[in-house]
Amino acid sequence: MILIFVFLMNCGDNNDYQIVSYYPSGSIKETSEVNEHSVKEGLSIGFFENGDTARIATYKAGKLDSTEVLYYRSGGLNIRRSWRMGELFGEYREFYEDSESVYYTILDKDTVAIEGPVVSKYMFYYGEGIKYYREYDRKGRLKEEGGSGIIAFNPLEKSNEFELNDTLKIQFLLASPNYAYREFEVITYHNDSLISEENIKINNALSSAFLIKKLDRLGKYQFYVKCRIYGKMDSSVKVDTLHFGIQI
Repeated sequence: MILIFVFLMNCGDNNDYQIVSYYPSGSIKETSEVNEHSVKEGLSIGFFENGDTARIATYKAGKLDSTEVLYYRSGGLNIRRSWRMGELFGEYREFYEDSESVYYTILDKDTVAIEGPVVSKYMFYYGEGIKYYREYDRKGRLKEEGGSGIIAFNPLEKSNEFELNDTLKIQFLLASPNYAYREFEVITYHNDSLISEENIKINNALSSAFLIKKLDRLGKYQFYVKCRIYGKMDSSVKVDTLHFGIQI
C-alpha cells in the first residue's frame, strides 16, 4: 500500500499556499500551488521517487491550463501538451525516449534547425477532439497523417471569450510529402457582409503559416476556410472546409 502525506504551507504574504505530497520513503512526490481553499492554482511539479522531475503543469481553478510537460524516468522529454480549463486544446507532442536528432520548424518564414528529441506523434486539439495528427518513425520520417490539416485557434485562454480588438490566429499546417502543396482560402464576413478574401499557399518547404485577424468591429464574425490539397501532378485531390463564428 502506498501512503501519501500531504502538507499545506503558506508561501508568502500574498495569500498563496502550497501543497506538498510525499512518497512513503520521504522523498517529495509533488508540490502544487493552491488557493486558500486548497484548490490547485498555479504551478504544479511532480517528481519521481529518486528526485528527478516527472511532470510540470499549470492549474487554474483546479483544472489543467496552459502547457503540461511529462518526462521519462531517464530524464528525456516524453510528452508536451496544451490544456484549456481541463480540456486538451492546441498542440500535443510525444517524443521517442533517448533520441537526439535535428528537426525543422518555421519562425517568421525562416527555416530554423533545432536540436532535440524525435517526435513520435503530433496532434492538434480544437473544439471536440483531434483535428489533425501525424506519426513519425525514429528517424523523424512521416509515417501517417490524418485530419484536414487546417486549424483555427486563438491565443487567448478561452476561445469563446473575445473582446473588441482581440486577435484571432489561424494556423495552416504542412502538406503531406505525398502531396505537392496545400492552398487555403479564407473568407470573412461581419454581420453578413463580406469584408475580406485571402489566399495562402503552403508547399513542403514550410511547416506552417499563420493568418492574424484583428476583431475590431462589434457584432458577429463568420469565417469560412477552404483547404485544397494538390497532388504531384497539380490536380486537386482533397477539399476540406472549416466554418466558425465569433460574437463580439
